[in-house]
Amino acid sequence: TWQSLYPLLAIVKPDAVAANVNSFAERFARNGRAETAFIQGKDFQVGQGGDEVEPVIADALAKQIPGIDWAKVWPLLQFNTARRTEDFRNLGYVSYDGSIGGYDGRMKSGSSTLAFAYGDWCASRVAASLGHATDAAALLDRSRNWRNVWDASASGDGFIGFVRGRYQSGAFRTTAATGGDGSDFYQGTCWNYSFNVPHERDAMIVLMGGRARFIERLEFALGKNSNSYINFTNEPSFQAIWQFCHAGRPYLASYWADQLRQRFGDYS
Repeated sequence: TWQSLYPLLAIVKPDAVAANVNSFAERFARNGRAETAFIQGKDFQVGQGGDEVEPVIADALAKQIPGIDWAKVWPLLQFNTARRTEDFRNLGYVSYDGSIGGYDGRMKSGSSTLAFAYGDWCASRVAASLGHATDAAALLDRSRNWRNVWDASASGDGFIGFVRGRYQSGAFRTTAATGGDGSDFYQGTCWNYSFNVPHERDAMIVLMGGRARFIERLEFALGKNSNSYINFTNEPSFQAIWQFCHAGRPYLASYWADQLRQRFGDYS
């Protein structure tokens, strides 16, 4: 929902987003936590390897949604960013063989490192807007930790560089580019998650070999050569197609959106 429902509500019903963000803050004030899932009055830590309230909050800030008590929201973000796993805080990544701390079993080295890094970036934007310059700078710096699970030696189908899980020793796992589902990642593969760096796409494109090579790689992953390494039905790949726009090729986004429409058909 943080990649689909909430961004839509921010446009068509911003007051609902404001109410939700304020409720996150109120839950934290009362219960000391505001987890991704809130069911029957109870918080459940069952996200996809991060703290998904953070991008919802940051999106509300970016869209300047009125009616949010930001001073009350900030302590929640402080708490979440301080409780990252010990390895993420000390090694710069969630390790494959380390403790997951207070998080649930969906924590995986590759996907959780990416999620925490993005969450830190989201929190840094809120911190900066509220005048917490020191916190903002520290979180922005830590948001680059996704690079610590980028294995420049990993290869697949002629493409070099993929996100992989990593051990506490610093060694990368030898996961195949088409693998990692359930081991290095909660849901998805090296192919899926290597495109999933929403806050530093320019750096991601550079690591993939530059814009031309990135475009070639994304088209290959979507199925240009009767191949399909992007699962658009699952959230790690929700934003994949729109990255053509970021790379300066919006017509390719239109083309592949139409291809997906034809592929999945009419569900009505």
